[in-house]
Amino acid sequence: MFLQAAIFIIFWQSLFLSILFYFDVLKETEYFSAEDVQVGIEALLLTAEMCVFAFLHIKVRPTVSWTHCRCSHTFDRPSRTLSTALPIGSARPRSAQHCST
Repeated sequence: MFLQAAIFIIFWQSLFLSILFYFDVLKETEYFSAEDVQVGIEALLLTAEMCVFAFLHIKVRPTVSWTHCRCSHTFDRPSRTLSTALPIGSARPRSAQHCST
């Protein structure tokens, strides 16, 4: 959900900044062109948003329940060749039932 929200916000803010650039609302300065100002504002907003989304992701999916798990997560596959490693989604740890907090 957070990934979808981040992509949604990034798309619309990029579109909004492009419109501001198109209508000359973002002015060039002595050292930067208007396009550089647009890219800089977009990068600054993206950095701030990713910090917020990272904090929210930690709150929604805490890692505390995994810190006490001392299981060796070995997989049921005997060999790790390319042909057996491609369908990774079907692999399950053998010792997952022994992990508890």
